[in-house]
Amino acid sequence: MTGREWRDLRKPLGRRMSVAASVLCLVPMSISGCRQATATGQVLLIRAHAERVEEKGICSVSVGDGTVMLTNRSATPCIVNMNSDPHSSYFYFHVLDDSLKASKAVYAVVRYYDQAEQSHIELQYDMRRDAYRPAVLLSGGEYGGTHRWRAAVFRLDAPAFAGAQNGGADLRLHGKHLCIDALALSSELKRAFVALTPSREPR
Repeated sequence: MTGREWRDLRKPLGRRMSVAASVLCLVPMSISGCRQATATGQVLLIRAHAERVEEKGICSVSVGDGTVMLTNRSATPCIVNMNSDPHSSYFYFHVLDDSLKASKAVYAVVRYYDQAEQSHIELQYDMRRDAYRPAVLLSGGEYGGTHRWRAAVFRLDAPAFAGAQNGGADLRLHGKHLCIDALALSSELKRAFVALTPSREPR
């Protein structure tokens, strides 16, 4: 990527949100199942919409400390964890695309709502002989209480994606009061980042 693209990558995404950032609604997630990706290097995507979660080659796994719900932050649909203990609140995901399982490195880009302070986002993935390997944080991921949508960028080296985490998941996200509206995975960083350009269904 060019220097300009990296600078753009570090900027907060989306429009500025209101300071209140109140939860407008809370409904159970409706997940229809993953749609298998069909091309090597294709971007895998999970994105929250008003009444459903779009899934392409990656599924949300609801289990124990990873029970999630579809909600809203300042008129933007997003996913939150239902666990009241922020120290054991995770977002689990299962990867279906075999091409990524053979990749030397996979990039993950997460859009998250920056509502907390003095914290950061973590990503752990299933690596051979290490089911909870910390991913390398390349950009973003910090909380600053800005009440804006921001991007966190991770690199997952030599992922196995063998379903060794809780509930057969391949990776998980964690962060204090974490609220995400999209997650993209790809062997190409730029493609994963571009895939998170906001695209909403008519309401």
